[in-house]
Amino acid sequence: MILKGYKISFENFVWHFVPKEKTPIIVTVPHDGFSFGDLAGFFKKRKKGVCGRDKHVWPIVKDILLQSATVAVRGNFPRHFVDYNRHPRGKRYGIFSSYKKVEPAFQDETTERFYWLYHNTVKGSLKEIFESFISKEVALFDFHGFTRQPSYGEYDLILGTGNGKTIFNKNRAIDQRFAHFLAKRGYKVFLPKNAEQILMNTLDQNDEYDGDFTVHHCSRKYRMDAIQVEIASKFRQRNNTALGKKLSNDIADFFELIK
Repeated sequence: MILKGYKISFENFVWHFVPKEKTPIIVTVPHDGFSFGDLAGFFKKRKKGVCGRDKHVWPIVKDILLQSATVAVRGNFPRHFVDYNRHPRGKRYGIFSSYKKVEPAFQDETTERFYWLYHNTVKGSLKEIFESFISKEVALFDFHGFTRQPSYGEYDLILGTGNGKTIFNKNRAIDQRFAHFLAKRGYKVFLPKNAEQILMNTLDQNDEYDGDFTVHHCSRKYRMDAIQVEIASKFRQRNNTALGKKLSNDIADFFELIK
């Protein structure tokens, strides 16, 4: 399907948007999919780990796509069964994360193919992007939503990079540029510069949103920049769409700036 300058495909719960215009940016949305009730009873539920949706993250990303040509991959399989942002063997990232217990990406073997289709779609997209751009020019933004504010303050956006580990091109410093750009637009943004800043800013040495499987895996494997973008709930409320649209506009402006 070709629509609004995008080639769009829908396969086994994965949505894939590829713009006609070449772009060094890819965005992923792993936790705003279908509800648990849609498939309850057909598959074995994950017994450990967070299962809730990051509700209404996709509308923000969709509005970004409409303003800035960007590759996008959305996983729609309910998180109760498949968590696309977990290591297939349950390994957790982030030395300061309080969630140290293993969280399986899936426990029902029949859902494994849905997990890998999502990540293979990301992999295929990056391969195509690398045909036009070198890795140090490419950036992945993994979009999420958070409701509970962290112990170290109240923020509009939290940028997870494993405390800088998922930023490959240190000279470009895209994480710092992104944070600075958003701050100038009036947002309160948290981006730890290093591990010491986390220790100073928290009582429990806890950075819950410092990035998980997608950003760590892609940055390490492809030697590229990757940022987990956590969006506060107030931007994702149905009765507050103007705030969400403004955020989309501002992020789209940043994407145009770095292309």
